[in-house]
Amino acid sequence: MLKRLIGTRAFYHSVLTLLIPIIVQQFISNFVSLLDNIMVGSLGTESISAASIANSVLMVFMLAIFGGLSGISIYGAQFYGKGDMDGMRNAFRLKMVFCLICSVLGIGIYLAFGEAFIRSFLQGESDGGDLALTLREGNAYLRIMLWGIAPFAIVQAYASTLRESGETVVPMVAGVCAIATNLFLNWVLIFGKLGAPALGVRGAAAATVVSRYVELGIVVIYAHAHVRVAVAVVVDALVAAVPGELELEICLVVADEDDEPAAVLGALAAALLQAERLLVERKRGVEIVYVGVAVDELRTHGL
Repeated sequence: MLKRLIGTRAFYHSVLTLLIPIIVQQFISNFVSLLDNIMVGSLGTESISAASIANSVLMVFMLAIFGGLSGISIYGAQFYGKGDMDGMRNAFRLKMVFCLICSVLGIGIYLAFGEAFIRSFLQGESDGGDLALTLREGNAYLRIMLWGIAPFAIVQAYASTLRESGETVVPMVAGVCAIATNLFLNWVLIFGKLGAPALGVRGAAAATVVSRYVELGIVVIYAHAHVRVAVAVVVDALVAAVPGELELEICLVVADEDDEPAAVLGALAAALLQAERLLVERKRGVEIVYVGVAVDELRTHGL
């Protein structure tokens, strides 16, 4: 009973394989955000206030992207689980349309009302700070960050689709590379190192935008270089010994389009033989049987 409730080693291996890269990415991201705040905070109260307020305004857009993609991802994961690649493509297309629409709306709204949003945070007494300077710096920061809205949204669409298919390492690597780029460019552009001009808060925004394009490039290149395809085969009356009509549908998922055709055919033959043995042993009709074969397992068994 206890073992059934806790789960098997294979279950925990699968969960941790998906979970650990996400935890590592989030930890590094939050840690570097702390370093960003320290760097910007060294410029003065107005600078850190401006960046903080602008990021609070942008958080509304980010939450909209996360919420919308989370809903679509439920269907994407289900499609991938049953080998429906067409359904998964449609889910991805819906993600892209949603992200592009949100990006256009977000940019338009922030261009029109961004300054008003920031001003709403600066009501009341200044407590020794320069509210006008904070408003100018925050507005400048926000307008530069608008260049990173679209790549941020597209990265989330790609990364969520990769995670649905069990690929969590690539989004983590892309995120770590983006974080490292952001941290380095913050040091260069905020303080004017290596001959670059000291841009202050504007430099922090520019570094963030560049890092998002770096992350986008890594994720997109990997996704289009490792295409997953599905081969569906329908076989009628595979075993004559089984009474009644039999329809056997085998969904074979192949990881890379570069895999050898011989490996695909070998895997399909193995799946058919396995299904046939199962039917002969149990002597009962089966309407639909789904057999998923992963390429890693094929190579392990020498297929």
